[in-house]
Amino acid sequence: MVRLLETLPEDSELQSDGAEDTYKGHLEEPFAEEPESMGESIFALATASLIRDWMMLKGGSEAIHVRVMRIASSVLLVVFCVSLQFFLLYKVYHLLCEKAVTRIRNDYSTYELTMYGDSHSHRNKHGHYRGEPGFLDDTKFSDVGKSERDSVCQIPLAHVEYIFAILLIWTLTCAASLRKAVEHTVQLMIITPTVSRVFDHNLDMGGEVVIEGLTCGMKLTVATLCLLPQFIAVMALNFLGCRWLLATNDLGEVLLNGLALEFLLVLKTLLYEALTSKRNKHMTENTKILPLSHGDASLMTCMSANGSLMWALVSAVWVYLYIYYVQSVLPGYLWDVAHVCKKYPLLLSI
Repeated sequence: MVRLLETLPEDSELQSDGAEDTYKGHLEEPFAEEPESMGESIFALATASLIRDWMMLKGGSEAIHVRVMRIASSVLLVVFCVSLQFFLLYKVYHLLCEKAVTRIRNDYSTYELTMYGDSHSHRNKHGHYRGEPGFLDDTKFSDVGKSERDSVCQIPLAHVEYIFAILLIWTLTCAASLRKAVEHTVQLMIITPTVSRVFDHNLDMGGEVVIEGLTCGMKLTVATLCLLPQFIAVMALNFLGCRWLLATNDLGEVLLNGLALEFLLVLKTLLYEALTSKRNKHMTENTKILPLSHGDASLMTCMSANGSLMWALVSAVWVYLYIYYVQSVLPGYLWDVAHVCKKYPLLLSI
């Protein structure tokens, strides 16, 4: 587009008008994509194996045992990955998250009782103290134990801008995985036509296979084994991660825990790289699916222009809602810590 503008004489108003129309035309022209790979993960491997190997088995392939074993091994990899993710989620929740929640609740309860006094505080349904708004006596901050003072001033909700940024980065990391799953779901379940026979509707191009049609049964199988587990795992991991990070009353550990959580997200790629043979990787990378623009190129133009902004906006809204309305780490939090910690920094040893 830059070269197009440079080829016009500066004194030619007519040519400039024509160039402007051409320039706008290039901007407004829909971007039509070619068939694309599903990426490199065990979910992509399982999808490719289910479709290609089943297609060849239906077409009378002689390598029956090889194809059956590849389908079985790819599905077992998916089961192993999902099982490992949920096992680690369970252990993180019970061994780390719940202990952190209990600790931060006790510290904040002690702070509330001391700062508001017995006459202006009450117990919530969890048995922890909460003060009555308007009765905070910040001069009692010195009466709070030294370790409790240091701990309560490290509560992430006392540094809302910091924890908002951390949770936003974590949510965007999850959104990247979720976005791929959503796009693959649209491509395979909606854009790819539903046909009566798979074999006649797949195109073989020098080792590459373009999936141009899937049977209803195959779509259901792929959705159940390859797509649905991704949605469940990512959303569960995001919610648990937000809870754990918000319960970590050490600002340095919050950042490190966020980095550690990403390990669970990349597990599908790690297992693919470590446990998949070169032949299966080649098969996965050469199995193409119809692009989002198939049949409606303007759809891809719209999604390219606005898709990233939409995911960023949704992530930011979710983090805001989680911090102010959804979180149950400190139910009934009164936002009464930050200004006290800033007012009496000499009473802190951190």
